[in-house]
Amino acid sequence: MTSHIQIPRPLSSVLLRGLWIALAILWLDRGSQGAETFSESFLNKRHNQVMLSVMGDVRFIEPTDGGLHIHVTPPATENTGFKYTPQLIGDFVITVKASLLEVPKPLPGHGTGIAISIEDGHTHGASIQRVVFSDNRQSLVSHHFTINAGQHDHKSKETSFASKDVILQIERKGSRLIYRAADKGSELKEIDRADFTANPIPITLVYAQTGGAANEVQASIESLEITADELLRPGQRSKIAESKKIPILLVVALGIAAVATGAFLLRRKLPKADE
Repeated sequence: MTSHIQIPRPLSSVLLRGLWIALAILWLDRGSQGAETFSESFLNKRHNQVMLSVMGDVRFIEPTDGGLHIHVTPPATENTGFKYTPQLIGDFVITVKASLLEVPKPLPGHGTGIAISIEDGHTHGASIQRVVFSDNRQSLVSHHFTINAGQHDHKSKETSFASKDVILQIERKGSRLIYRAADKGSELKEIDRADFTANPIPITLVYAQTGGAANEVQASIESLEITADELLRPGQRSKIAESKKIPILLVVALGIAAVATGAFLLRRKLPKADE
């Protein structure tokens, strides 16, 4: 006579209930990932050197009680500021509070002042700038570019803006990039939109911009705030990428649960064999 190991029916019921509860928890956790935020104030000589690395010439940067002071002087032509080291994944919002302290009449170029710049490192990039031009125009510039077969396609829009104190913001929502700006203390206003599908964004820069020439520029950066679906540090595994594996696990687990439940219900309907 062949013997079979059978799980008692009450225990089978408990195991099945546990399986379905685990599946429910897995399903709920699938959508539980929230946005991540990095916030840095440069007041009182603060500077997060782990998350923010210097770009340009460090001699031009001085932490002060009033913010991160950047003073680029000729013959230097290099933009100077900092790079945010984690990658931006998914939708994001970058907000910078800054002041354009002094820009003597610049040489002709693409504007001298303050900028936020993002790039995917391959084919897409964008920036928002508070700049002064050689004819003394005081402006905001929203800009984006693509690279196709080695050819750069730049598009920009200029908006008049007189205040030296400024809040600059770039937001990516889906496939759209939204540019906003305001005087400090005022409500942010949209100044432009552009198509932007690049993801992730490994390059996020905030800097004093020389405009491509030997121009003097003094700026002070008060604060930086970045919110994104994920802020991925070097060496980390992406939680968003990992979460995309969950639906596959759910399908497999649901299949197992369905078979087990069907077998359990069928077993309950069958009469017990005489011992």
